[in-house]
Amino acid sequence: MTLKSVVLVKPPNDLGPEHHSIFGLLLIASHLRKHQISFLLVNGNIDQNWKRKLDALASPNCVVAISALTPEIPGGIDASDIAKQHGATVIWGGKHAQLFHDVIAADKSVDYVCVGEGEEFIPDVIRTEDTQSINNMCFQDGEQFTHGPKHNLDINSIECPAYDLIPANTPSPWLNRRRLQAESSRGCSYRCEFCEVPALKNSTWRVKAPEKVVSDIEHGLNVTEATYVEFVDDNPFQHAYHMQGVANEILKRKLRFEWCANCRAEYLAIAHVDDDYLDLLYEAGLRSISVGGESGSQHVLNILRKGIKKEHLLQAAQRVANVHNGKMDASMNFFFGTPGETRADIVETIELFDDIKTIFPRIRIGVNIYTPYPGTALAKGLWDEPATLRDWLDPKARHMFTDRFGGKHWQDNPEFYTQLAHYSGLLYSPPSFGKIGDLQQFMRTHTPLHIRSYIVSEQVKRKAYRWLHAIKP
Repeated sequence: MTLKSVVLVKPPNDLGPEHHSIFGLLLIASHLRKHQISFLLVNGNIDQNWKRKLDALASPNCVVAISALTPEIPGGIDASDIAKQHGATVIWGGKHAQLFHDVIAADKSVDYVCVGEGEEFIPDVIRTEDTQSINNMCFQDGEQFTHGPKHNLDINSIECPAYDLIPANTPSPWLNRRRLQAESSRGCSYRCEFCEVPALKNSTWRVKAPEKVVSDIEHGLNVTEATYVEFVDDNPFQHAYHMQGVANEILKRKLRFEWCANCRAEYLAIAHVDDDYLDLLYEAGLRSISVGGESGSQHVLNILRKGIKKEHLLQAAQRVANVHNGKMDASMNFFFGTPGETRADIVETIELFDDIKTIFPRIRIGVNIYTPYPGTALAKGLWDEPATLRDWLDPKARHMFTDRFGGKHWQDNPEFYTQLAHYSGLLYSPPSFGKIGDLQQFMRTHTPLHIRSYIVSEQVKRKAYRWLHAIKP
């Protein structure tokens, strides 16, 4: 391919510009640099004139690579159409593209879809004549779809994200000049029915060497003003030794930054991650840990194939409450509306919320309505998935997979579930602070988006309490 340039596109997000992240594109950008391929980044979440800019950049000798989540599809289609009008080669990637690769590849404006890790995909497209031999490739050839070999990179060969490309004016609370995202591992070996990881066939857990993890973070700290890092791993604590190695490397280099990560409840409950271990991580900067609770009903946990016991959730809350005399921040996230959930399951979950708050008042309990990831096992049969890429332009189709707080059509009373999420969130999400230092730490380590959502008056809390406890039989 005769190539002049690559344009990386992040389309605007339906849910608002604060919901986007360009972390994946920063990884791709670093590999383009490695191969000395020139590129530009067009971000529709910070540039109102992004379409005009893309229109000026696209050409027959240009590759336009679009990274789009489900709520970013309308902008992704606009980008495809603009690029194709100029004869550019159009590539789609990201989780939605991986789950619906044939649907996207069939669209007239799309040449190739990356079905897997994409750091080396664009360089391979540029330099490889035999397209069907390219790793993670999908394209339509006549009436048939051609798929290249599935391949995961050596995780330690992945370049450091191009953190210097983070714009100063980004509205993203997750990735900006003061708060970075990083990864220390990829994949998860669990088979939760609601999770996108098994659907993406990313069940092999692979880890970066601690030295590599911390070197990448150190570079990010040096080229930005960041003081906080969020690990975006699927399951960073699958083996306890891994994050212990990362913590030791942070301490060895005497780096000073705070960070957060997610952890499965049973790891905390059964001392896979014990008090001494968490104290070490706290010393290395861990300030917030997020636990996927999902439900307080064992019946629902079994439907989800979560692989935990209800008791693990209480034990996990106690474990985190013990860290440095309760100085660790924590959240535990749940959702109502799982297919097969009963009113008794809902009541059982609310009662668990009360028990968790008694153990650890500062914990934040996140409450959503079950929102299916496209292509996951639990989502099958709940919705007729769009047959073409253009069908996703229907707001109802995207709303099904992006509205985390509204009731869904398969529920007996969708409005009840909408109110359930609303009142549960009002009552249980805000943390309780015992002293001003706790509040100051919370303000320092959480995004403005989070902080605003936790400001709830006592009058509103009382109303939420009355509504929730009125549903008990």
